[in-house]
Amino acid sequence: MMSLHNAAKRYGYCIKKLADTQKLYLLKGPDGPCMIAAGEDNLAQLPLWPHPRFAEAYLTNVPIAATEWPRCTIRELDLHEFMTCDLQDMILKGLEIAAFPIPPGKAIVIAAQEFHEHLRFELAKYE
Repeated sequence: MMSLHNAAKRYGYCIKKLADTQKLYLLKGPDGPCMIAAGEDNLAQLPLWPHPRFAEAYLTNVPIAATEWPRCTIRELDLHEFMTCDLQDMILKGLEIAAFPIPPGKAIVIAAQEFHEHLRFELAKYE
């Protein structure tokens, strides 16, 4: 069983699972995806998960999620569609990914460009 507390293993699992299932999960609100503003510069980060149960655990167990995103729902996205549309837009805007955040809010934060490269490398193994 994978330890969710080891960030490097959790990130590796996330990339492999996304490539394997070709799906990802994020939180969507009435105005679009729910983003985390973090870091010294308050740069927007898109939290995403490899399975809906992890997103549900985050949504129900992280206090800020309940107060900041009360109307957010878990949305499934096709990985290739995300990579060609949303992720490309995030790269252009210099945004980051908060990959596989877990309660109490810990995530692997990575530049959208680097996340894209990791996904492409893993997806190449499936071709």
